Amino acid sequence: MAELAVVDDRHYQRQLQALCAERAEPAFLSTLRGAGMARFEQLGLPTRRQESWRFTDMSGFAAIAFERASPAPVAADQIPAPFETDPATRG
Repeated sequence: MAELAVVDDRHYQRQLQALCAERAEPAFLSTLRGAGMARFEQLGLPTRRQESWRFTDMSGFAAIAFERASPAPVAADQIPAPFETDPATRG
């Protein structure tokens, strides 16, 4: 069986830092993102040693260096709303 590549330990931390640096978001959201990353660093990806994951092989997933998606070149007013928001059109 071929050996899978190992993702750099700091890959996802760098992705989060880049995301936070380019967005002007409220401090509480940055705090939540940081807490989530700290928890991820503590727990890591699940392994088969955990009862809930014993039938799931995460080794292939762990070897993928996921990247953030590029923003879509679409204006917000071009995205259809899932619900009608105009009170005049309600039945």
